[in-house]
Amino acid sequence: MASCCTQRRRSNRLLFVWIGAHAAGLFAVALLLFAPTTHAQQDMPTPVAGLATDARWLALLHSDGTRSGLTGSGLLLIEPFQGSHAELVATWQLLYADDDASNSESRCRYPARYLLIEEAIHGPTPIDPLAHCASLIDFIERAPMDRLQLAFAGENLLSASSMMGHTMLVLEGRNRDGVVASHAVSFFTVIDSINLPRVIFESLITGKPGYFTLTPYAEKRDHYVNVEARNLWRLTLAASGAARRRLQAHLHELRTAKLRYDFDSFNCATLTANLLRVAFPDTRFDGAMWTTPLDIMQAAAMAGLIESIDADLAPAWEYRMLRRQRADLDRTAKATASQRRHLELQLDASVADYQASTGQLDAAHWAARMAAIQAQQPPSTEPPIPVDARLAPYNAPQDSQWRGGAGYDGQQSLISVGFLAAGHRLIDSSSHTFGEYDLRIGDIDIDCALRDSHCRLQQLTIYSVASLLPYDRVVGGSSWNLALGAEPQVDDDGAWRTVPSLSGGLGHSLMLSRSVQLFAQGRGGVGYHLGRAFLYGGPVVGGVLSVGNSAKLIATWQRDANPLGQHHHVDQIRIQSLYRLNRLTGIVLEGRILPGRGHDASRSVLSVVRYF
Repeated sequence: MASCCTQRRRSNRLLFVWIGAHAAGLFAVALLLFAPTTHAQQDMPTPVAGLATDARWLALLHSDGTRSGLTGSGLLLIEPFQGSHAELVATWQLLYADDDASNSESRCRYPARYLLIEEAIHGPTPIDPLAHCASLIDFIERAPMDRLQLAFAGENLLSASSMMGHTMLVLEGRNRDGVVASHAVSFFTVIDSINLPRVIFESLITGKPGYFTLTPYAEKRDHYVNVEARNLWRLTLAASGAARRRLQAHLHELRTAKLRYDFDSFNCATLTANLLRVAFPDTRFDGAMWTTPLDIMQAAAMAGLIESIDADLAPAWEYRMLRRQRADLDRTAKATASQRRHLELQLDASVADYQASTGQLDAAHWAARMAAIQAQQPPSTEPPIPVDARLAPYNAPQDSQWRGGAGYDGQQSLISVGFLAAGHRLIDSSSHTFGEYDLRIGDIDIDCALRDSHCRLQQLTIYSVASLLPYDRVVGGSSWNLALGAEPQVDDDGAWRTVPSLSGGLGHSLMLSRSVQLFAQGRGGVGYHLGRAFLYGGPVVGGVLSVGNSAKLIATWQRDANPLGQHHHVDQIRIQSLYRLNRLTGIVLEGRILPGRGHDASRSVLSVVRYF
């Protein structure tokens, strides 16, 4: 009996607790419904709510709407990121709370967000509402932005880390002292290990520490041009005053952010793309699959944002450009003696710069040479020689591509498909530079035989770099290559086998005319087949015929000794031709024959290539 009474009393207590809890909940809801609402608790105005999908708001969050590159940076109000709308609500509540002191501090912490919301409510807003933000005003006065430039540091084929180039912003204007100041806004990481698996894991999975810096542009220029021998191209962009103010405010927000650098999703290109979207929300700067520095340059050009082009050129590159301009001037009957003399003096100066950069000329002798050149300038000084816009990097083909076509391998018809993740094939147009080159990461071709209904790997390139830079008596130049991957080699029976290999070559290249180039190399490598390694190698000679940026033909002959480690030699003739239909599409014909090996060892494919 006692047990039964105890259970009943417990049931009664549970019933009272249940009723009390629900009553308290209803009372709390009533308080929320009928209590006076603060400004921050009110619904956001419709124009503000619409910012959740606005390109400018997404750019401030470095987000596509669902993910943010600022995760873990200390800038997001909601961690982990819950979407652009949730971050907008949190920002509204923070910046428009009833506490004026809190408002002032928060608005100075997030000035770009505040300016964007104010613009949505009241229209274009000057920087004056943030005049009390001492740190922001100091930043604006020290790094003024009367002019906004997009800068691109080109690759140096001798440096693998420079392969995709580097992009950054340059801010220029008169500072508080009335002096024209120029600053570079850059984002990068440091590869501090030779442990390749670790570098790959950190770069693609965990991310590496990113460094977001604002430094005098002169420091960046000297490093890239004089130390790394890379060209710095600067495109002045047509940015409105409101766009520059908004961007400047966002740069101030990022100064204290702890950013992570991910090679595939949050790098110098993706961050620059987001910064530019703050100023140019109607332009898409990101690539189709991933974003590279070249994508951003080409997007700015295609959108018509470029007002002017400037460049700080590596000495050897500047010398080659001036040599080309002199050749153009020689073909112009209207060129005056003064123009020719001016160009010759510029060439002399570029030679002195190159010799100084390579240690052939010390500082004292360089200064004396430059003074002598300056003294020879004619009284009616010609205007500075402009940079050849045809050589600007945005004229290069886009740096990813897929290929698809049909062909014949000597025995049956086949379908061939290929994909290049990033880079530039030797057959692609090189009219934007002074020599042919190959620069690839992740390139693959697969052949599928129609009669046998099977597919096989034709070639795989993990990493490849090659240069056919013509020799010049002043700045030199060489023909060389290095490749890691899997290449096709022929066995004793004339059958092709694709085997892992590491190869390289060195030689000489000669430019016969603007369109015709010849080269010769000695090539060698190590391969792996049937459980053992083998050495192979031999000579390669060839020529390149280019017609502007619309067509190209490459013909080569090579002899491989000891292919597949089978102690014989194979002669191979290859012909490749490209015809570009438009900026994004081309047709490529590739043929390969082995003299003396019969028809069965040949291969020919006609493909369509699509750049993206």
